Amino acid sequence: YVGANGQFVFSSETMSALSAAYDTMANASEWAAGDDVDITSGDDTATCQTYTMSIPTEALGAFFVDAFDALLRDDYIALMMESSLSTTAPGQSYDEFVDSIIADMEASLAESPEGTVDATFYVAEEQLRGVEFSMPGADGSSLDGFVFFGAGSNVADRFDMELTITDADGGATPFMSITSEGDHTGESGKFTDATVIDIMGAMTME
Repeated sequence: YVGANGQFVFSSETMSALSAAYDTMANASEWAAGDDVDITSGDDTATCQTYTMSIPTEALGAFFVDAFDALLRDDYIALMMESSLSTTAPGQSYDEFVDSIIADMEASLAESPEGTVDATFYVAEEQLRGVEFSMPGADGSSLDGFVFFGAGSNVADRFDMELTITDADGGATPFMSITSEGDHTGESGKFTDATVIDIMGAMTME
């Protein structure tokens, strides 16, 4: 929802669900420090310390299912996306649409072999700037993803996320992408945002 200062924030229920999903995954994983690298988001570049998190595939899959379920059911996200649903999937309720997305994720993740996935976290000035991972599937496919945040003074002003399903032959199918930029912290005195969300190429919201 939009707070008193005009700034977008997730509901407390959404944030609690995301925090619980992350804590469950982190408790099942192992951490190690890596090298410094430069990452770019938008027009900004930052030098980041990398940290590798070795995550059991089952724990990572559960995290993504729980996190996306929480995000898609957030009141503000639902309000924005329901307006597009009437044209892209007439006759289907928003809850039914989310249920189908989550079911597709669970079906895909159920085929992942047992093992671990190494996710790389990028940190600069004690702020998380990005996460990158590749989750292998049993048939040689993988779920590849990244989340990068703006590297300027206000990291929250830029957000890029992309999830892609890559088949055994290297063919890539976009699953979900989000690009968001603007004055998300209201530093200029006014909250602004330009966001594009695309889900499986079937729904695009701007």
